Formats: sequence, structure tokens, C-alpha cells
Amino acid sequence: MLVVAAVMAACGGGGSSTPPTATISGAVTFPSSGDVMAKRAGAVVADTSVAVEVFSLDGKKVGSTSETQYDNVQNTYSYSIPGLHTDIDYVVKVKRGIQVLKKLIDKKSLVEPTVKQNVDAATTATVMVAEQKLSTTQTKVVLGEELPAGSAPSSTAVASLSQEIEALNPKAIELNIATTVAGGKSTLTSETAAYANVYNMVVVAVTSNNVGSVEALLAPESTAAVVVPTFSVTGNTVNTTPVNTTVTSETAATVIGQATEVYVPPVTTPDTGSNYVTLAKAYLNNQDIANAYKNFELALMSDADNVEANVGAAITGGVMLLDDEQVRTIVDKWGYVYPTVNEVVQAISPVGNPFNNMTSATATMPGLAKTAASAPVAPAPARKMLEAFNALKGKMPQQKAGFKSLAKELGLVATTAPTVSEMQAVIDNVIIPKLNTVIALLAKAEAKSGNTFTITKQMQGNPQYGQDVVLADAEYYALDAAVNVFQTIFKFTTAYNFDLPSGYNYNTISQDPMAMIGDPKVFTLKADGRTKMNAALGYAKVAAAKTKAAYDMLKLRALGAGAFNIATWSDADKASFEKGLAEVTAAMNGETTIRSKGITIAVDFTKFFTNPLTRNNLPAFGYDVPRDATLSAKYGVATAAEVSFDDAWNPGLQPVKCDIQPLGDLPDFTLNGIFPGNTASSTLERARFSGVLPFLSGKVLSGVPNEDIWGHATDGQFIYYATQNATFTTVIKKIDIATGVVSLVATQSDAGSVGDLVYYNNGLHSINISYSQNGQIVTVSPITIAGTSFTVGTPVASVAINLPDYGQITAVTASGSDIYYAVQTWNQYTWTTDMQVRKLSNLQTDTLVFTELDDYFDNLSVYGGYLYSDGEKRSLTAPSVTLAKYVDVEDAVMIGGYFYDVYHGKLTKYAGSPNGSSAKTATRF
Repeated sequence: MLVVAAVMAACGGGGSSTPPTATISGAVTFPSSGDVMAKRAGAVVADTSVAVEVFSLDGKKVGSTSETQYDNVQNTYSYSIPGLHTDIDYVVKVKRGIQVLKKLIDKKSLVEPTVKQNVDAATTATVMVAEQKLSTTQTKVVLGEELPAGSAPSSTAVASLSQEIEALNPKAIELNIATTVAGGKSTLTSETAAYANVYNMVVVAVTSNNVGSVEALLAPESTAAVVVPTFSVTGNTVNTTPVNTTVTSETAATVIGQATEVYVPPVTTPDTGSNYVTLAKAYLNNQDIANAYKNFELALMSDADNVEANVGAAITGGVMLLDDEQVRTIVDKWGYVYPTVNEVVQAISPVGNPFNNMTSATATMPGLAKTAASAPVAPAPARKMLEAFNALKGKMPQQKAGFKSLAKELGLVATTAPTVSEMQAVIDNVIIPKLNTVIALLAKAEAKSGNTFTITKQMQGNPQYGQDVVLADAEYYALDAAVNVFQTIFKFTTAYNFDLPSGYNYNTISQDPMAMIGDPKVFTLKADGRTKMNAALGYAKVAAAKTKAAYDMLKLRALGAGAFNIATWSDADKASFEKGLAEVTAAMNGETTIRSKGITIAVDFTKFFTNPLTRNNLPAFGYDVPRDATLSAKYGVATAAEVSFDDAWNPGLQPVKCDIQPLGDLPDFTLNGIFPGNTASSTLERARFSGVLPFLSGKVLSGVPNEDIWGHATDGQFIYYATQNATFTTVIKKIDIATGVVSLVATQSDAGSVGDLVYYNNGLHSINISYSQNGQIVTVSPITIAGTSFTVGTPVASVAINLPDYGQITAVTASGSDIYYAVQTWNQYTWTTDMQVRKLSNLQTDTLVFTELDDYFDNLSVYGGYLYSDGEKRSLTAPSVTLAKYVDVEDAVMIGGYFYDVYHGKLTKYAGSPNGSSAKTATRF
């Protein structure tokens, strides 16, 4: 009797006379000969048309399609077959020329209206094992073939076979084979060697031009023969050096039979789920993530609602994400060391690395993000929440050293890096679906409150000094929130075009990143970009909801309870975090207002997703100094020149790198509606942002420049700074802003302390802060220059100031008889660095001008009656009020209404106003 079954469907059931239907879809991956475990060569069969057929167990073809979409990057075919009843077991058969792949699906595993089922060499090997396991001496079972007319089995026989398939549990066979392949030949055991052999036989048969399938090899009177790398077992010892074995129709059944003998279907008793969880935890204690994951999956087959199995599978499944063949191969192509499990858990994923070529461009915009969209959640509570979550991540299970890359082990490492599109395809087809599974598993755990999962110190890789930690509802919600955040980011990263421009590779683009920034295709939405951004919004909303759920539980915990602890937070911290989270949640549901640093801001975060930003919303960019192609090739980055630095710690010839700068202001102050109604004139109130200061010009410094400098001061023609030269002697130098020539002013001849420099009363002075019994003392000392030497004179001012803690001066400027200086203090209660800007008048009276919490000022300037401090414009008569706020130019000195910055061997000039002109003497830019 010939019985044929085919995989793919869904399960519905119920008592209805007309069973519900489902759509079966998935990806088909035809193997190459390089997929054979331990084989080194790799020839891919030429692409031809693909047909997908679905069979029931009575040998009837119940569905088919030849409309498959080929992804030439991933070498996969996607398919979809609707209208399949969910109360039937199916076999999917995929044909490409003479090549055949199959998959068997137990109807009980089909539970969704749309069922994703992938077909590959591992699923085909599963069908081979199942066929032999189900066959008897009287009846041969063949799955996935159309039966001749009149030979269909009876309904009773089909029902009996269906019960046997349910007991066989084909998903468990597939998991065993896939885990064996993932582990590589070094992890083979006497059991898994049989799985490796049958898998290798499938790959070789399918990729052999004259065979194409295992069925062709097994066919009666077949003369086909293939050479298969097989692993031999002596007792319990596996020889991991494969032997090339000729397999014929007579011996192929033996290869399959060995796998059939070692496979024992999971016993589904009420205690089986718990037993598998216990076994999985034992593997975790040995830091064997792969086997832990396998047993958590087996536990779920027995008890889908087991909380520990769901949490364990979520943790190890997430960890195993980069163990996916596609992801690992991509990682290896990039040449990175295969990530450890801890790196995966901490989301240090290599999928972000292709976008590093955009770094120099995005690096110019952090100030925009900081000022135009400052987080409404107060910085201190937000930072504490992040620290608490980082502490939780650090307690996740660790993978023991030696976790190998299969692609690298098999010699499949490509010589060239993939395109960003290929990386995006992996995110779409592998990472996002896997993380969706993790989310579903965590949801199961969240639905059963009061359950816990203990991560032992052995699992953490610290059995001697570690501590067991207990995960409970709050941790489940926190992990769920984090995964949804990752999904938000992944959807965003796949919505845009980021591929390299024509003629560039990943070596040459790093030498000229402006070629990518300037490419009109880069940072434009893909055809499905808006759909992905809308999906990202959905994930973002869930992340906010899960964060609130976690927080609501965490705030009720006593100190020391659980792995995630916020019991030390003050009531003010909690109130601030709650308020900020509520504002963010509201902003992700439409237009609302948030309160940040005393200012009400109108925002609509949904527009970031529903009306996505593109390159049209950004200013033009350019290099700050001309790029030299030869030097750029020499150093591997955009380079303008080589300069000999006269520094104490890093003297000698150094490259001067090109940085990318904005050449104009934002074209749209609403940022596509994120700040509704925002205009250049109203932007300060609505977004706490007044514009971008365009870059105007740049020069490579000549003469004897320095890298490590401090104390910028100006007399209107030169910029003065102090530094230590190659002989560790303190010197003062000056830069001619018209030419960029650096020259020596004088060399110190005494032991006086040289602090920040300020040009005051027609001469250079040093301003310092020190400590005494009376508190902090600020002194101003003249710099006396005699020929080529200078000394630090006796202080002409010495005032005591009241600071809450340790302080240091970070910036100083002068205007008439007043010296303005910024003092950074550390707030031990909020864990923030707060700033005070103070004024010393006539070298006698010191007063507090204003205070800025959780900030850092590295520049101060006075021009036209206004004080400029780290990107903010204030009136000298009412300095507590911010009149304008722009993207900051770090360490800048304002001269004649323009900002000048000295860094990395360059002198760069920026407009004092977003319109490209000098700073205005009116309130507004």
C-alpha cells in the first residue's frame, strides 16, 4: 500500500461541519553542496522555475502554486497557498527542475490563520526519517507524492496514520536535525552523528545534477550513487573527521535507518514539560545554550503554557538568534568575531555595522536630537532605569567559550562584504520573525502572574562569586519592552535605502563617506518603507505599554526583591519617570504637549512613523576641509592632510581627518509634523530649538599645532591656547584665524598653574579653582610674557564661591570689566553633572548668573549684549531665560559674531545665525 503525505497547513478543528481554512506560506531554501557538514566546496544549482505542491495523507494534491518570489540575496523562494483545511496533516513538496524538498506538518502544530512553514534540507531529512519510522514490513509509507488512481488509502487508514504522525512528533525530529547542523561537527555525539549523516545525504542528493532528490536515490532499480561525507561512531565515540562514503539505492535506507533508530519521540505525559525544563536548566548551568533551547522547545511541545519553558525558550531563543545560519554567515562575511551569547543578550548585534558608514553624517546631528527632541522623561530617573535594565541584562545566561561559527567552520566565508540590502533582508526574514517568537513566548509568561524563573550563578558563568537572580512578572515585561524596542529599530533600519553608491565598496566608501551621504538614493524610503514604519509605531506603542507594566510592578517591590530593582528611587524620581512615560505614551498616539525644563512643547511622535523623515528633511552636508584621495586611501578614512603635532603624549606626524558638517539650516522646522505648527520664529517655544548653525569654511592648521589643548581665549584676531609640548613643557600658542597658522607665544619659565585662559584687560589671564577651609576659591592670575617666556603672576582676584560638591571650570570668556566662567559640579543625589555660570565683576564681586541642571558647557562667548553658552543664547540683562537654542559647536570661540572651533588639527568657522550670517544683536536669530 502506497501512502503519501505532504506538509503544510494549519490546525483549526472544532465541531463545525466545515473546518476553517488557513493560508500556508513560508520560504524555501535549496541547499548548495557547501551546506554539507564539513564539506568545503560549494556549487549552487542554476536558478530555474519552482513549483510548490501540497498533499494530504491520502495522496491527493490539495493545493499548488508556481508563483514564488525569488530573493537572489538570500537564495530563497517565498510562497503562499491559501484555503487549506486546518484539520488535516499536510506535506509540502517543492520542485526546482529535478530537485525536490519536502516538509511534513502535524495538524496539531498548525494554530494560526496564516502559518509560516519553511522548507529546506533539514525538513526534507525529517520526512525521510518519518517515512521509515512510520513504515512496516507490510506497508511502506511515502510522504509527499501523488498516488496512482485507485490506490488511495481508506479514510480509516489515513486517520490511523495521522495518529501515528502525531505520536511521532515530526517537529521534534526537525529540531534534532537542525540543532545538529547548527552545532557543527565538533559537537557531534553518537546520536547526532546519525542525524548529520542523513542531512548530508539529502544535501548531496539534492545538489547532484543527475539525482536531485533522495527519492531518486531510493527508487527501485535506481543506478544512482552519491558520495556523502559521513561520520562514524565506535561505541560512544564519534570520529569528527568525515569519510567520503558512496551511497547507493541499497545503502541509502541504511543511512536513514540509523537516524530512525536513534530518534525517540518525546513522551507527552503531564510531567514531560517539567522534565524537559529541568533538563534545559541543567544545560544552562553548563552554559550550553543550544541544548537548553532544544529542551525548552520540547517542553513547550508537551505543555505550551509552561511559564518556565516559555521564558527559557524566549531567553535562549533570543540568544540563539545569531546562531541562525543566515545571520551567522552574514556576520562572518563582515569579518567580525562571532558574538558571544552575552553580547547577543545585551543587543550588541552586528546587524548595525553596515550603517557605520553613515556615522560621520549622523554624528553632526546629535545636538539636533538633543535640543529639538529632548526626552521628556527626566534625565536622572531615565538614566537610573537604564542602569537597572543594564544590570538585568548582565545577569542573563552566558555561553561557554568555543561557540563556533558554522559558516566559518565549513569554509563558507565570503571574500566580500554583503550589501546593506542583504543585511536588511536578514533582518526582515530572520531577525524580526525570531524576535516575534520571543515576544509571543514572553506574552505567555506574562499571562500567568506569580511565576518565576531563576537564573543561577552557574548560568551567568560566575559559579564562585555570582548570585542567583529571580525573574518574575516585572522582568518579563521589561524584557518584552526591550525586544519591542529592538523591533522598532529593526523596522526603521529596513525601511530606508542605505546601499553604497555605484563604484564603491566598504573599503573605499570609508575613505569618502560624503559619496554615500550625497547619493540621492541614500536615506530614501523603500517601496514598503511606509508600511514598515507603521509597523515600527506598533512595536513602539507596545514597548511603552510593557514598560509601564514593568514599572507598575517594580515600584511596589521591596529592596532586594527580584533582579530588577528601583527600590532606592526617591518619590520625586518615581513621579518624574511616571510623568515622562505618560507623556511619551500620549505623544505616540497623536499630538500632545510635554513639559521639559520648564517649557511646554507640542509634539506628535506618531509622525516620525506615519510621515517618515527622508533626506529632504535634512540640510545639505559637506566636508569641513578638502579631502585628499591619496591620504584617504593610506589611512582608510577621509583625510585632508598630515600634520606634525607638538604634543606631550602623542607627538609626531598625524592624519587630519575630514568631518562632515551641515551647510545650512533645517528646511522644515516641523520635521514632517513631529513638532506640529513649528516655524523658525516659534520653534524655541515649541521645540526648544532655534536652528542649525551652518558650517562656512575650514583650514588645516599649519606651523606647530597641538592636539591636546585647553583654555581657548581670543583678542579678536588670534585664538590663544595652552598645552604641553613634546618635552612636557607648558607653552602658550596662538592661531591666526585668517590663515590658520599656529605660532608659539611663549614657554612657561615658572611653576605656576595654568588653567583656562581668558583675554581680559588687554592681556591673557589664567583662571583656576582650588579648595581651602573656606570652600572653593576661584583665582584670576595675569600671564606675564617676557620675550619667549611667560610666568603666572600673583592673583589679581581671589573669591570664594559656594558649590554643592567638587567643581571644575570648563569655559571662560570676558566682556569689558566682567569675566564669565562655567563651573561643572557633580550632584551626588541626582547623579548628574550640573553647571553654574558665574560672573566676576571688576575682579572683586562674584555672582551666580544662572544654573543649568544635568548639562555640560565647554564654551562661553559674549557678543552684542548676549551670552552664548553651549548652544544657547541669553540676554546679559536676563540670563535665566533662553532666547535661542541651536546645534552646539563644541569648544568654540565667538569672534565678530562667528564661531571658530579648533580641533584635530583644523580651524573651522560657523555662522552665528542659522541663516548663515553673523550672530544677530536682536533677541531672535
